[in-house]
Amino acid sequence: MVKYPYLKVSASHKRLPSLHEEECRVIFEAAEKVKDDDWSGMIRYATVVFAICSGLRSKELRFCNVNDVHIKDDVWTVDVLHPKGGGKYGEVREAPIHPDAYPFLTRYFVARAQHVQRIDATTRALFLGNVATDGYLATNTVRLYAQMVSDDTGIDVDLRKCRRTYGQRLVDAKVPISVVSVVMGHASTRTTEQHYARVKHAIAVEEVTKTFNSLEEAPKETADVQMPTGFKISRSAPSETP
Repeated sequence: MVKYPYLKVSASHKRLPSLHEEECRVIFEAAEKVKDDDWSGMIRYATVVFAICSGLRSKELRFCNVNDVHIKDDVWTVDVLHPKGGGKYGEVREAPIHPDAYPFLTRYFVARAQHVQRIDATTRALFLGNVATDGYLATNTVRLYAQMVSDDTGIDVDLRKCRRTYGQRLVDAKVPISVVSVVMGHASTRTTEQHYARVKHAIAVEEVTKTFNSLEEAPKETADVQMPTGFKISRSAPSETP
């Protein structure tokens, strides 16, 4: 058997699953049950809820400042100023935050401000670490928070799954894949579809069916080749000849 060592076969990339909608609801409901004075509970759920609803990578989330979040006309967005793989595959961008996050994050912002004042910190980190000056979360701490939420809810949670969930929820809401790709910071839609989110088969069939139905409802124009173009039959009675 002849072997060709110079030929490289790339491994196929399987798109990993995202959270189901019901699993998201369980996490959001568990977050709402956390008391305002439970700082440990507030920050771990805020980290996970924010990840699900913003689609940020772990590094992007960890280095967010509270002033990177903007609220305008009841729409929340976050500036992603420290993208993972900046210059290669990650892009500085503005990411819309899903409205499902608004109720709990509103409570978190208040709890965070009170906690900063209580510990006399100067950090502006959105999710506080253990250092009062810069205060950014460590990677292992983010993983720990996700694991704690997993233990609380019985749902397998990690930041990569949260990011895939953000993209898939947008696609399921019929946001064009080209738009989803941009807000997720991808250089092309190929990355988005191959690794993160794709239109589900049932939704694709539904959309095509709607298109076919609209075609069937359109008026059918017919032409009589035996008549001049634009010819119309007069329906008025002929005038009587005197």
